[in-house]
Amino acid sequence: MQMPNNFSAPSHATLYELAQSDKWLDKLGELVRPAPVHNSEWYYDLLSPLVEKLNIWETTYYQVLNGKNAVLEWTRSTALRPFLQALEGDDVSKFEEEYAELLIEAYPQREDGSTLYPFSRLFIVGHTSED
Repeated sequence: MQMPNNFSAPSHATLYELAQSDKWLDKLGELVRPAPVHNSEWYYDLLSPLVEKLNIWETTYYQVLNGKNAVLEWTRSTALRPFLQALEGDDVSKFEEEYAELLIEAYPQREDGSTLYPFSRLFIVGHTSED
């Protein structure tokens, strides 16, 4: 199996911190949840008794994104979506603007106008004696 493993990356951490700030806590705080992916040791402890051999690794893919705030565009369809859906009226644009500023600091554009976005994934392969 494979799963995203970038929930502690600035793209997500700043989103969660902003949602838990005094300004947004009442409207968005309940949307911040623990990371849905555990660390590799947790999966090892869970799965190793069930398989003969277990391979676990993490890979980081560097997405080369383009645009003024490319990471904002990237997260708009994933991590950011539930936060924007929970807001109404001017709050939608205000929250997005605040988040956008944080992302530009965390992921500055390169000289060529692109932005590198490290995207980590956790991979697990279990083998049984029947493999």
